[in-house]
Amino acid sequence: MSPAILIARFHVRPGTEGEFAEWQARALTRAAGFDGFVNSELTPATASDSAWTVSLRFCDPAKLEAWRNSKEWHLNRSARPARF
Repeated sequence: MSPAILIARFHVRPGTEGEFAEWQARALTRAAGFDGFVNSELTPATASDSAWTVSLRFCDPAKLEAWRNSKEWHLNRSARPARF
C-alpha cells in the first residue's frame, strides 16, 4: 500500500504564532502515538506564504482514516483555540 498524507494549512493571526505552535506540538505528539503514523512536518508561515502548513504521513490510507475517526483526532480539533 502507498503512504497517505494529510495536509492542512492555517492562517494564524499575528501575535498567536507561539500558541499555535504549542497547540500543533501537542496535536502532533498525539498523532505520533497512533498506529500507522510515519512522520509529521510543521512549516511556519514565511514572507511569501502567510499560511502555516502541517503534514501528517501514515503508512496507508486506512491508518490515516482510522486516525481521522479517532478520539485523539477529535481531541485535537476541539482543543484548537478559536483565536487562530
